[in-house]
Amino acid sequence: MNDRYSKTEVGRAELKAGTRGLPRPTRNLLFVIDPTRPAQEWLSQIQGTSSADLEHLLRHGLIERVAAPDNFGSQTAPLRPRQSTFGQQTAPMRAARDFDDLTASLGYERLYDVLTAQSKERFGLIKGYRMILEVERCTDLSELRLLANRFADQLRAEQGEDAVRKFRSALVQAAQP
Repeated sequence: MNDRYSKTEVGRAELKAGTRGLPRPTRNLLFVIDPTRPAQEWLSQIQGTSSADLEHLLRHGLIERVAAPDNFGSQTAPLRPRQSTFGQQTAPMRAARDFDDLTASLGYERLYDVLTAQSKERFGLIKGYRMILEVERCTDLSELRLLANRFADQLRAEQGEDAVRKFRSALVQAAQP
């Protein structure tokens, strides 16, 4: 049970459409599962789930076994210093542009995975769950990119620049081959 799993395209489509009629605990497990934690931790957090639910999701191609991420989101990248020259952009303006450039370099699936994992990690169970619902509503990369900017703004407002740097680091890590 130390294996880690990620949603497949089929799993993401199921979350949007709900055509398979999954029992609520199994659907909740599909909703939250990602490679940031071993499967056993997810099972212990979702009441009414067991290893049989995990096997069901795996057998039907809704999730897939993946390698554990190395220190997911733990590296920090410093912000660039503020420019004092008139007409130059300030650090927050450049940071927003850097987020746009960074999220543009990620495909839909990678950005989806980072936002899902970071939602739970950065905002906790309830707020993270709400953010994941917003991720699930995004239908294309451009919507995910807008959500990533809102995510960073919310992090900055609630937790400060250090949290934003950790989020950015997770995006950088996901962009690496």
